[in-house]
Amino acid sequence: MWMKLWRSGPLVAKPHQRAALAEGGATLEKKWMGMARNIWGRFDARSASVMLCTGGALPLPVLLLFQPSAARPGGLIGMTVVWVFTAVTMTYTYRRGRLSDREFSILGFGGMVGIAVSAFLLADPVVSRGIIAMVAAIPAIAAMASSMRTVVLFTTSAMVLSVVGSLRNVHNWVSATINVGAAVTAVTVPVFMVVALRLSLEIALARQERLGETDPLTGLLNRRGLYSRVERLFDTLSASPQSMGLLLIDIDHFKSVNDQLGHTAGDIVLRDAVQVLIRSAPPGALCCRFGGEEFLIAFTVSDESDLLAWAEHVRKMVAAESLVTISVGGVCARITRMPHGPSNTDTRIDLLMHLADQQVYRAKRDGRDRVRITGAEPLNWVPDRRNSDRGGGISKMERSVGLIDLFAKRIVPPAEVEQHRNAG
Repeated sequence: MWMKLWRSGPLVAKPHQRAALAEGGATLEKKWMGMARNIWGRFDARSASVMLCTGGALPLPVLLLFQPSAARPGGLIGMTVVWVFTAVTMTYTYRRGRLSDREFSILGFGGMVGIAVSAFLLADPVVSRGIIAMVAAIPAIAAMASSMRTVVLFTTSAMVLSVVGSLRNVHNWVSATINVGAAVTAVTVPVFMVVALRLSLEIALARQERLGETDPLTGLLNRRGLYSRVERLFDTLSASPQSMGLLLIDIDHFKSVNDQLGHTAGDIVLRDAVQVLIRSAPPGALCCRFGGEEFLIAFTVSDESDLLAWAEHVRKMVAAESLVTISVGGVCARITRMPHGPSNTDTRIDLLMHLADQQVYRAKRDGRDRVRITGAEPLNWVPDRRNSDRGGGISKMERSVGLIDLFAKRIVPPAEVEQHRNAG
């Protein structure tokens, strides 16, 4: 079949033959990608770099068996120890797949010490300086994903080892200065480049996240932005005697504003009302545009009377300083953190919004430009464990993207990344 298609050529092949050829190529590509993902998909970029470094360094001590004079007297024993540690590092990384920060720190510092020992045991100073230059690779690998504290510690240690190694058999201060400068540069430049790229990526991710969580018309959080931040508010409230206060706000007769003045003027009126909402909201409150003319304010309150006071304050400010009035529904509830169970942050906030929405209908039914408040039973809340990995910038989950997926530019679902992190 394949030879027949090859002889006929793509220009004369029949449509069903071209379809079969394309299907066969796609199947073959899928098969190879599957095999590559099974082998290298277990590693993130940092662990894959460890594999490459140890794999490249593993044969070097073996070369001394063919020329023992290349090492100092008695150096073969030390080189054997270094070889064993390198083999253990490569084997452990291969079996582990994706190293944790702690595991990488232990193996990385051991690797730097092994490189320094190897350079000291070699008899030829030129070869020794070439080996000690390999130290620069480890802090650069650390800069890919480790904490900045770990990166600084790796970089400082690598510079010390490189400087000490570069001064071997140097007999004048000019040569010493040149060697020290070259050693420091060889360590710091790769680290600087990796850190700069990493920070640039973090800035781009933060900007993209802000765009995805912000309402473009008002500048407030959108629904996604609210859900991503409300868990921090829940966490604070669960550890304090305070309660969760949630106000759902609906602008009265806003459709009439659009019908009479036009949508452009309606947008201006909406933005003006939002500015009043922001100024009148409690300090630190989460302000969100939840629908066309629906807004939400979430904040900490002491009780229902405190929530009512803030709601009335917001309502009066909007009526006094904008062209519209608002109907406000509020709900107040204690938050109790539960240690086990599936995460329910979204359902908890949805329940509070449902209760607040009922109060908005009450306010509208009673004549609009009013506040209606209710209390709720304490809410049992189970946090999302994955959010503990996020601290601004690149999260641990984002750092753990598999190597094949990284080069294939495949967007990996968070659940799949979490599965890889928990494996092993």
